Amino acid sequence: MKHLLFVAILLAFTQCSTNSVSPVEKYSSTNLVGRWVWVKSTGGFAGTTYTPESTNTTMELEFTSDSHKRVYKNGQLISDLTYHIVQDTSMYTGKPGPLIEYDQEGQRVSYDFEKGDLILADECYDCFVSRYTHKASGSD
Repeated sequence: MKHLLFVAILLAFTQCSTNSVSPVEKYSSTNLVGRWVWVKSTGGFAGTTYTPESTNTTMELEFTSDSHKRVYKNGQLISDLTYHIVQDTSMYTGKPGPLIEYDQEGQRVSYDFEKGDLILADECYDCFVSRYTHKASGSD
């Protein structure tokens, strides 16, 4: 009888854990897919804030389902990198979480979502945190 009770409890815990969403699933690359319009970047040694208005520059990021990140500056493609998602401790937050790792550069960027916006934090000292808003489908 004790063995049967133990197996029942073990199965109950197993069923509960398979229904939860793991951090890897929450932060899969599918959440990144789409085009993102730059809103602002803050950081550097002086804590400077840059915006499209202050730089007279538009920037868009495009994350594709085949793991490409394309950067457009003033409508022109300026970068096309491949990436993958890794789980590691962010030097920006000091907490474990998802990082975008660019294959060609080895550079890492932590990311999160806040009120529908994409927040990217460069994983280096005196670097920048940037905010992007999701670009609506069909708008150019």
